[in-house]
This record gives sequence, structure tokens and C-alpha cells, in this order.
Amino acid sequence: MPANSKVMNEVNKLLNSLILVGDRDLLIGEIEIVKRAIFSVVSSVELEKSLKDSLSESRAREFFLYLNKNKRNVYDGHIIEEILESLRTKASELEVVTVYLPVNFSKTELNEMHERLTQLLDKQILIKIVKEPELLGGMKLEYKGVYLDLSLNSTIKKMTKLSLVILSG
Repeated sequence: MPANSKVMNEVNKLLNSLILVGDRDLLIGEIEIVKRAIFSVVSSVELEKSLKDSLSESRAREFFLYLNKNKRNVYDGHIIEEILESLRTKASELEVVTVYLPVNFSKTELNEMHERLTQLLDKQILIKIVKEPELLGGMKLEYKGVYLDLSLNSTIKKMTKLSLVILSG
């Protein structure tokens, strides 16, 4: 497999782990930390230590292994910077679906929602959560200017209007 294909596979793996807009923002911040660290150290050992000091140990290890897979000499800063910039660009280009919810969802529920929306739209997306307690239940979705109201509040209003029409009938 050509090196560029391997790099793109790794970029796509990291992108597929993003669910919320906040996940993308965190990743972009971490990319900036890694880019600064690359040019402030003189060896891959120092780079790994610097990343562990700046990020969580597991996230630092993930970045280091990611970079190591794509280049034998992890210290080749310009190539690493190119890889990271590719990742940042792709993460920034992900489209966002705004989801209005009456309550907080668990991580599992958000993962399921993300998976379904990704399948429905047939593309990798991010979710932006907006809490709206007045919805009572259900949700509202907004994507590329299209608005879909699936809330209990909306259903009750429609039923009330229909009841008034029937009663005045």
C-alpha cells in the first residue's frame, strides 16, 4: 500500500472517532500542541515525553503511534507537520448536524445517534448538541438549512390545533 494511502487510512480512523463538535475542537487543539512539540525537541524520545507532559498519557501515546506508523523517523518534523495539517483540514471540513434535546444524553446514546445520522446522510458528520428543556421529549434536527421538529412539544401543539378545528367544526 503506498505511504499516502496508509496515511489517509490513519487520518480516516482518527476522523471516525469524532462524534461531537467539541471532539473536533479538542483534536485540533491537540494537533497544535503536537506541532509545537515537534520543533522544540531533538529526538523522538523527547517528543514522546513532551507529548505526555502536554496531553493525557493515552492521547500522547495515540498521537506518537499514529505518527510512528506513517514515518520511520518520527522526528522528521516537516513530514509530521504535513500529516497533522492534513488531519486538521479534514476534521475542520466535517459537516455539523445540530441536535436540540430536552435532556442530556449518555455517551452511548450519543454514539448511537451519531452512527444513525452518519448512515442516514452517508457521510461522516459531527453533532452539535443544544439543550432545550421546553421540547418536553423527542428532538429537533438542523442540517444544511433543513429543520426537522420531532419534539413532543411540537406534536402537542399540532394536536391542540387539530382538536380546536374539530371542535369548532
